[in-house]
Amino acid sequence: MEAAYKNEKMKTNLAGNDAMAEIEGGLSQMELTPKTAGEEVITQVIEAFGIEEGFTEIEVEVTYPDGVKKEYKQISN
Repeated sequence: MEAAYKNEKMKTNLAGNDAMAEIEGGLSQMELTPKTAGEEVITQVIEAFGIEEGFTEIEVEVTYPDGVKKEYKQISN
């Protein structure tokens, strides 16, 4: 499993095991499939990781168990 985590506000940039340790709790709360709508993915990310209003950008890249790769992105207004 490959993981990366970046939080510019907190000046955090992690990869590998460190990133996985940081995001494990949030990931366990999410239920994503390749058919999950992009807006729903972003909503689950916001809720699972407690992201506060005022974020500038959320970008999520997922490779599902069946090999499907998807990227989800939301830029705040």
